Amino acid sequence: MRNVVLLCFDTVRKDYFDEFAPRLTERADTVYHQCRAASGWSVPSHASMFTGELPHVHGVHTHARDFTQIDPLETFLADLPEHARIGVSANAYASRYYGFDSFFDTFVQVPHADAFQFDHALSPKDPDLWEVGYREYVRCALQNPRPIRSLANGVLAKVNPYDLLFSGRPWPEPQDKGTKKALSEATSRIVSAECPDRPVFAFLNLMEAHMPMYHHREMNRDLHSVPNSWTSKDGPSAKDVNRHPAQYHEYVRNYEQLYSASIEYLDRVVDAWIDEIQQQTEHPTTIVITADHGENLGSAANEDRFEHHSSLSEAILHVPLVLVNPPDGYPDTETKLVSHLELGELLVSLARGEEHSFGDEPIPAEVIGHTGENPGGAYWDRLIRCVYADQRKIRWDSLGTTAVFDLILDTETRAIRTTANALDGFPAEDTSLFEVDILATKRRALACEPDTDEHVVEGEQKRQLAQLGYL
Repeated sequence: MRNVVLLCFDTVRKDYFDEFAPRLTERADTVYHQCRAASGWSVPSHASMFTGELPHVHGVHTHARDFTQIDPLETFLADLPEHARIGVSANAYASRYYGFDSFFDTFVQVPHADAFQFDHALSPKDPDLWEVGYREYVRCALQNPRPIRSLANGVLAKVNPYDLLFSGRPWPEPQDKGTKKALSEATSRIVSAECPDRPVFAFLNLMEAHMPMYHHREMNRDLHSVPNSWTSKDGPSAKDVNRHPAQYHEYVRNYEQLYSASIEYLDRVVDAWIDEIQQQTEHPTTIVITADHGENLGSAANEDRFEHHSSLSEAILHVPLVLVNPPDGYPDTETKLVSHLELGELLVSLARGEEHSFGDEPIPAEVIGHTGENPGGAYWDRLIRCVYADQRKIRWDSLGTTAVFDLILDTETRAIRTTANALDGFPAEDTSLFEVDILATKRRALACEPDTDEHVVEGEQKRQLAQLGYL
């Protein structure tokens, strides 16, 4: 049996990965050039990666974001009973707060970059304390072996000196978005869990390419000209940019440059980390790199959209999928369309040292509603579906808008260009792909949402989600 590590580069699209991750591309033993995510934002996409099902089947989506409704025995993890299961995540949605830790034996939630805290003491930034009130935190802090540090951490969390000292200042921010911390946590957990008769499956979510965008001191300044003082933390909402693109041209350009530089930073640190983890593990270790979704960056090639709200564009769905150190029998490259819905089968085959061949088209994807807490209208909260088949992509939504895209493969760059045509009405939905029609699915999804959200977002969780653009 082999160790398998699944690295999810949150929000990294395939074309930018190819351009700005040369080290990982060079060391990859297998590259799947036409991988498509199953959904358009973190929560449903993560659930689809683990279950192999679309959101309307596994039931985790905008209107029901609790991963605990998925039994781990219904995921590919059930086929890896010998493996220790380790999760490390810097994503506030792929977290204990939403039950994502239920998939793992050991789970570590990594704080966001602005974790300005004393070590070895209680902290309100600990995910286990996200929901407690001030009085309860003070009581817990006084009972901690380091009460002074614990109380200081509570004050620092409230005042947030990190933003006061660094955000928007004319010098680089000192920390990345939890990437090095996540990799360090993963190394220690993988090495300690591994034993001769117990290999490891590890999942890591790295948020470096997700908003907010800013320049930190380990970014490559040669890749962008964005001032140190610029940050997207207090920038316009994605909906405002989409409604008034000309007004925010400079904002989008700065965002795109920092997005590119963040992927190059991931490339550097993860490339070095792979060397480290392979040296420290006894079992052969296969690294799988992909993304839960990509990002729209405002150009015509992104259908003039910005960010990943309410979208199944190619910039959103076309994600990297590369293997480092797979067992024998895997191709150097694969250009046929493959889906995250088969990712679990691939991971199990890798863990067993077996070959895996992806199935053929058609390939579906689906997003049920807006990513955030406040949809802001029917358009943003619509359900969108698409299917890839016969060198075409058909996309339709619950508002009755349908488009057909001809997929044209560039044999030199291996990228797909699209030409679009409108189509009146809904296409005939294949029940083998979508068990429930689009309008009935949307009604059922809305019925899942309680009158009061069972996850009342408060405190540290609310602040992190706001920084990520979800509130």
